[in-house]
Amino acid sequence: MNGTGALEPQFFVWLEDPLLGVAIAIAALLGTLFTVFSSIGGVLPGTEGKTKLDAEQARLDAYYARFDEVVKGGDVAHVGTLGDQIDRLRDDIRAERRSQFALGAFLYVLLGTAVALALATNWLQAVVISAGWTAYVGSFGLKSDYAARKATKDQAIETLEDKVPAGDLTVDEGIKVRMATAL
Repeated sequence: MNGTGALEPQFFVWLEDPLLGVAIAIAALLGTLFTVFSSIGGVLPGTEGKTKLDAEQARLDAYYARFDEVVKGGDVAHVGTLGDQIDRLRDDIRAERRSQFALGAFLYVLLGTAVALALATNWLQAVVISAGWTAYVGSFGLKSDYAARKATKDQAIETLEDKVPAGDLTVDEGIKVRMATAL
């Protein structure tokens, strides 16, 4: 405490005790790993390309629907070709998802551990700081993810508006069309 009663910040307290530094680093690693492995959908929020992955997944779902139609229609000639396209797209999505997760996890762990090493004075603070700081930084990525999704949605709406002549849809039908294009 200084003369005003306020606490003075302490940075890198572990430099005086290397064993404390090891404990803080391990605790920070656990905190960041909690954030990484509790991410929803296996892709870390805010990683570049998450919106693209979601669009590719929607495209794959459309291929599955088309495949079901082809199988039910008995069009045996196209089943193999469409099945191959589905397999390639599914493999591409899986590879991209793994790549994004690996890169995001590495960056989250690196950043969370570094911040915890700078700010934490004990192992409990290291866990909280690394998990919390990493999630906080990830929220900035959510803003860019939102912007990319909004741009995709707006483009889909404009495309629909160009294809549908004005006045042909009721308000309720127009709302349903817009909701169907939302990602």
